[in-house]
Amino acid sequence: ATNLSSNDFPLSEMKKLYHLRWDIESSFRKLKYDLGAVCFHSKKPAFQEIELYSQLIMFNVVNRIISLCRIADAHRKWPHEIDFKEAANIVHRYYTTPMIGNSKQMIEEIEAYHHPVRKGRKYPRPLRFQGSVSLNYRIL
Repeated sequence: ATNLSSNDFPLSEMKKLYHLRWDIESSFRKLKYDLGAVCFHSKKPAFQEIELYSQLIMFNVVNRIISLCRIADAHRKWPHEIDFKEAANIVHRYYTTPMIGNSKQMIEEIEAYHHPVRKGRKYPRPLRFQGSVSLNYRIL
């Protein structure tokens, strides 16, 4: 439902605008759920802002590394894409563990995690409750 006139904004234009917006929404979903920006570990707003910026930087780093990955097209029925959550876990592990390997090994490991992209599929989105993070780990 919209109050825009159908003469000025035809249905085809509205569809294009919706699809442009959908890419932004899917990026926010990856940021929130795959990188854990749903709940913060800090109570102070300044520290929560730092956490959000660090997650945004991690999002950009993972996307840049995924853009370097290539998936071999071995006569598959569907096109494949890299699994973002697995790529984020691998990048995090490589950046936090000293001397685990070089960037070539990291990219090869990320390339192993891919899944098919099936356009036009409709299924209900599974909703899960996201609880808060306990601060008990700070107690000594």
